[in-house]
Amino acid sequence: MSVEDAYLKAREVIKNLIGLTPEDYQINFFQDDTLFDSVILQTLNAGTPNAVISSNEVNLLKEVLEHDYVPNGRELVFLGRKCRLYLPGSRSTLPEEALTAKFVQFLAMSALCEETKSDLPDINDRIFKYDAIIRELFSNNVYELVKERGFPWAWQYFQDFVASMRLLAKYDLADYYVPPATMRETSVFYNFLLEIKEITLKRAKTERRAPIWELVPYGFGTLVLREYLTTLDESTQEKIKPYLKSNLGLAYGEIGAEFLRWNSELDENEGKTFFEIAVALQNDYELVKHWSRGETKKRMEILR
Repeated sequence: MSVEDAYLKAREVIKNLIGLTPEDYQINFFQDDTLFDSVILQTLNAGTPNAVISSNEVNLLKEVLEHDYVPNGRELVFLGRKCRLYLPGSRSTLPEEALTAKFVQFLAMSALCEETKSDLPDINDRIFKYDAIIRELFSNNVYELVKERGFPWAWQYFQDFVASMRLLAKYDLADYYVPPATMRETSVFYNFLLEIKEITLKRAKTERRAPIWELVPYGFGTLVLREYLTTLDESTQEKIKPYLKSNLGLAYGEIGAEFLRWNSELDENEGKTFFEIAVALQNDYELVKHWSRGETKKRMEILR
């Protein structure tokens, strides 16, 4: 069974389970598994796969890779209106049932991201685009300085500058690192600096508006995946579960799924599907607000 066959089967499963399939999403396979691991670490560290990171961060990530500290078997899901799934190329050789199951979970989360009332997918998409613009500005300016002007130091300098600006802008400190706008025509460097300042400030402002919305999408994806697994015979489930550790082993996925089950018991949600409940939740607080801390603790202890 090919990757395409597993994907098409997963779409049919999703259509049967939740009544619709996502239309705007992306599935990315990396032929080089090490490069995929780097993208995971870069995204966890800087927010998106497009982000330019500092030379020091690059060295730290290399050390993490060399010591094999990357979570084994993990995939990366970027939650935008156009949801993105990143996988190492080696996943394409998994048993067909395991690959289908992974696609089922991802497509369920993608469908939710397209329809949800939460602002997070839109905000993530904007941050993703800002990082793409920053990366292009970085590449164009560095190319001129390194290739055309013979300044080999420029690559690391600009790389560290962009990463520093992103951090300073996040905490509203960017003005301490920027020359006046009258310097724009002085050199390529100052013009680049001011362009980066403007975009990183917009990025930081957007990032600060992001709600916490993680238990909901991962919980919903876990619910749909577990429901799909119940349609398989026991021997097939036992066969593929070792390949699904990254899908079923996430704490926020299991906790989110349990809270969604509790929400389905509320009078206001009587007769609603899990998808209808999840779509209406704008953040994780709305998912958990119905229960006191003590009651939640008791329920979690039972879950454990």
